[in-house]
Amino acid sequence: MNSGGLFRFQEALRLVKTTGAPLTERQLKAFAASRPVSDITDVLAWMERLSAEKVDLPDWDGDTSDDISKAQLELARLLVLLVRKFELDPESAFLGAGEETRRWLHIACEKLERAEPFWEKWLRRLIRRRS
Repeated sequence: MNSGGLFRFQEALRLVKTTGAPLTERQLKAFAASRPVSDITDVLAWMERLSAEKVDLPDWDGDTSDDISKAQLELARLLVLLVRKFELDPESAFLGAGEETRRWLHIACEKLERAEPFWEKWLRRLIRRRS
């Protein structure tokens, strides 16, 4: 992971995300449109770090777990938009993703129009892996 790239990405996201509310679809699309392809690797690394943090949380800390889950979904939605923007193969782009990250990506992909065979093909492969 390029920690300098991740920091730049986090700072850019912080400037767009001025409240604790999730970004709207329009805000996510505008943000993704301005980001370089290198952000895909940085965001995947960030999602994996969040997954590890969630595992280490005490059972009683449900609020933090919920906050991490919300961040993971928002990042997954952004990743889907970035992969789509650069017309990358999702299977290759998400190759290093762990099980929890893949689950969030699956949820984010479900929100895309089902008419896109590009995503349907990836979703079918993801579902087969989980079975």
